[in-house]
Amino acid sequence: MSGATCRNIIKRSLIVDNGIFFENNIRNSEDEHWIPRIFFEAKYVVTTDFTHYNASTTSVSLTRSKDQGRYNAGVISTCLQLEKFYINLKDNEMRVLLLDYLVKMFLVAFTKGRLYRKEYKNLIDKRFLTKNSFSMKHRLLSYIFFISPRICYVITYIYLYKIRDIVRIK
Repeated sequence: MSGATCRNIIKRSLIVDNGIFFENNIRNSEDEHWIPRIFFEAKYVVTTDFTHYNASTTSVSLTRSKDQGRYNAGVISTCLQLEKFYINLKDNEMRVLLLDYLVKMFLVAFTKGRLYRKEYKNLIDKRFLTKNSFSMKHRLLSYIFFISPRICYVITYIYLYKIRDIVRIK
């Protein structure tokens, strides 16, 4: 499952018949908010090895800006909104997977947007991470984040930009 709309091919009737449209009050990361609703309404999902990509962005798109703070602040807002939806899922296994995925999204957005800065302080909810992390890696990072978001940023940054590619090569 990809959170990016452009990485999924979705039947038009699924969208129209279920009234699943982008919400007007969500300005950033609307894909991450919209895609889970599509998957929950779908009767079946097919995955393939076929690669496709359809996307368009404008020159003023937040995803192209040098400072990714505003865009990733939107991703964190989406995480907080989706938590309210996921927390009520009856399927415990699905709920755990999706909540843990939100923790990953939160940590990546926090790191890529450098959201440890003062102007984003009101957006940071330390308890969101500790109560929704289930994998060992996310649980450990959430405890580090609870103690010091800046240290967690450094660790996540090193993993995302320095170590991950080295680990994949081996």
